[in-house]
Amino acid sequence: MGGSVAPLPNADKRTLASYVDRLIKAARFEDVTVIGHDIGGQIVYAYLRAFPNAVSRAAILPGVPPWDKVIRNPRLWHFAFHAVPDLPERLVAGRQQEYFDFFFEAISARPAAVSQDARRRYAHSYATPSSLKAGFDWYRGFPRMRMTIPRVAAPRRRCCMCEARLRVVNFRLISKDCEAPTLLT
Repeated sequence: MGGSVAPLPNADKRTLASYVDRLIKAARFEDVTVIGHDIGGQIVYAYLRAFPNAVSRAAILPGVPPWDKVIRNPRLWHFAFHAVPDLPERLVAGRQQEYFDFFFEAISARPAAVSQDARRRYAHSYATPSSLKAGFDWYRGFPRMRMTIPRVAAPRRRCCMCEARLRVVNFRLISKDCEAPTLLT
């Protein structure tokens, strides 16, 4: 988070999925499970579409609803704001702590769960112009992502995906529930 030395040349989800595939292959991982939450879920979805036979299991945890709902939701105004070229960087630079604190307070279910130290580290990770730009570039990639995912080649085999509700405590899976699976074809 924020540790990129320079913005990625292309941050669309299909490209990011190809980076995940290259990492798995370079590390020679076997019996791989990929898990994505929120925007990471979009990357896992693109990954499953592009590389359906590459992993043993996958989970996409709820986060961002369908894009049509996102752009109409006034609580998610920042998606459009962050996508404006150069403006967010100009307004947020030097004010990262205050800006991100707004989201911890206004949108979090339990704002107190994010400690002041964690908030400072989070803001600090976006202290450089390149890291701040890389963060906003995620949002700038959404329109490309929406256009590229449907164009991903059909899987060689069908992937089964379900919306999973997982309860994790201290990195241990306590319970899981999966509604009716959806086939990705």
